[in-house]
Amino acid sequence: MFLNATSPYRPYQLLAEKDLNHMALVIEKDRARWEKVVAYKKSRQQLLLNYDFTNMNEPSCKFKLMETGYYSVESRKFINKYGLEEFLKTMIDESEVELNKDSVESRNLDVVNKPLEITCNLPMTEMDFESDMIYFEPFPSVFTDNPFIKEDRQYRIDFNYHRYQSILINIKLPEEFSIEECPKSKVIKLSNGFGKYLISNQKQSNSLQVRTLFEIKKTFFSKDYYRELRELFTHMLSSLKGQVVIKKNTTLSEK
Repeated sequence: MFLNATSPYRPYQLLAEKDLNHMALVIEKDRARWEKVVAYKKSRQQLLLNYDFTNMNEPSCKFKLMETGYYSVESRKFINKYGLEEFLKTMIDESEVELNKDSVESRNLDVVNKPLEITCNLPMTEMDFESDMIYFEPFPSVFTDNPFIKEDRQYRIDFNYHRYQSILINIKLPEEFSIEECPKSKVIKLSNGFGKYLISNQKQSNSLQVRTLFEIKKTFFSKDYYRELRELFTHMLSSLKGQVVIKKNTTLSEK
């Protein structure tokens, strides 16, 4: 077992990312050998956002984040330096919602061998239910930039560890409103089952559920995978900027 006990933000089985250099030299009394360094495979980030617009006077969103592995390491570092509120602002668009500071709660912030959980309430300050058409972007700012902007690459691509990030969004509407548009379902897969991005939706008359999943099952790729990875990230970032359009049912609203 390889250990690096130099950080208070990592459990014992989690090496620093800089140590994930594929091979380690093991020196014993009578011999030395090379051993493969295997990254911790339980790194996950899961986001849940429940938008409730049934009370038009107080539209709100309940936000929950759960992280393990390298995701929680980076979050704990940021929170320790800047605080919980500043951390949430990296994911929340304050032009769309307002952070209710009194509602912010965390679990296992200092217990590094357990999943990190953060919850808060987000009043939807800018929702205008007087309009016939309402536009808003429901996704948090988890992915913002595409790291694969060049046409080609001459070197391999390192992810260091397996990636798993999911978002679940639920939207509830009053009876006189309905979902007019929402991000379309799609799946983008890497060859050999090494990764994928998918988005799916379930739309009903007064509700919408959207799921996304981003997964990378390989720690590094040869340059031959560059175009596939570039396409996956391009489609993912495009869909995560998608809007939800809510339409007022004029017949019901007049009644």
